[in-house]
Amino acid sequence: MSTSVENEIIRALVRRAEGDVDAAALRSGAVSLARRTRRRRRVVACLAAVAVLAGIVGAVDVLRDGHARNRSADQPTTEVPALPRANVPGALQRPDTVATDPSVIHFDVDAAALNAVELTWRSLWTQEGVSIRTATGGPHYIHFTISQDPIRIDSGYPALFSFPAEYAYPPLPDAGRGKRWPDPRRPLGERTDYGRVTVADAPGPVQLATDLVDPTRVMYRMVWTPVSGLTAELEMVANSPSEVVRASKAFRLDRSQRCAVPGIARNAPSDARFFECETSLHAPDARGAIWNHSIITFSARYGNFVDVLFGTFTFAQPFESNRMVNGRPARWTATEDGKLEVPGEPGRQLIVSVRSWNFTEAEVQRIADSFEFSGDPRDVRTWPDNPAP
Repeated sequence: MSTSVENEIIRALVRRAEGDVDAAALRSGAVSLARRTRRRRRVVACLAAVAVLAGIVGAVDVLRDGHARNRSADQPTTEVPALPRANVPGALQRPDTVATDPSVIHFDVDAAALNAVELTWRSLWTQEGVSIRTATGGPHYIHFTISQDPIRIDSGYPALFSFPAEYAYPPLPDAGRGKRWPDPRRPLGERTDYGRVTVADAPGPVQLATDLVDPTRVMYRMVWTPVSGLTAELEMVANSPSEVVRASKAFRLDRSQRCAVPGIARNAPSDARFFECETSLHAPDARGAIWNHSIITFSARYGNFVDVLFGTFTFAQPFESNRMVNGRPARWTATEDGKLEVPGEPGRQLIVSVRSWNFTEAEVQRIADSFEFSGDPRDVRTWPDNPAP
């Protein structure tokens, strides 16, 4: 018997202390209280059921066509933030638009399905792709790329990468003699020593090779044609080739997003065009930071490139300034290509680097002088629509 019912009995007995106890009244009072208690319990149970249902509805809202989808403003703070949606068809609907506008990425990825903690997106005039660092992958990244032409995936990227490894922050440790760390910003197609393996239900041929850094691990690559006129390529270290097939289902080619960056690069030479956009996001840290770096690349003069890198970097020390950029100490290094480095607070650092000999020091200086950090680096929704006007 519940304590509440017992108290009701005691109160009834006290009221009847001067005379005989009315058993009928006692029983009626106890039964009435028990009914009220049951009603209260039913109400609480109903409210709990409503809360559970709301949670289920929320979970269902995350699914569309049987696939999980990322949220933007309302997504959990433990996930890598989503880029802003672009109001244009995805690669499946319009494969002819892939790699025609560096400000747009014509696919998306279910980051949660891959346990992603960092996404480095890129869009350029030969291909679009993303490099994914996972919570359990260690130094091994998942690389995914799409292009209208498979040749552009394997050999259509400039020979020199837009992000020199020496600028990586935190600095990359030495991988060991004769080895190198996988470059999370590189395109696919460097390797030529892949073998072939048969995998059931794979949308395309699966190849494998020993990982360059860890010979005990195997690197797999799968190439397939999601729709006529579009080639997709996925490369990752895995325990089995079936993992590659499962991972391929996380990439959504039916929607597009903007290659958003928190900065604007102006004053490129008049004969240059906006060639590449790259932006790297990670799951929020303890300070709420979500952004690593971004790159805007201009191309001109028969395949020459100048990269505008901004974010947080590692600079060679000691740092000896030899000029100023907007009142900030800077260092111009007159190598074969040339680069202008502008240190600053984390997230407010700038590098303008010539990836060929055909851009002048004066042109690099003008780009650096006019560069503008724009938007809140902790909120992709505030980043400018056009990073290279």
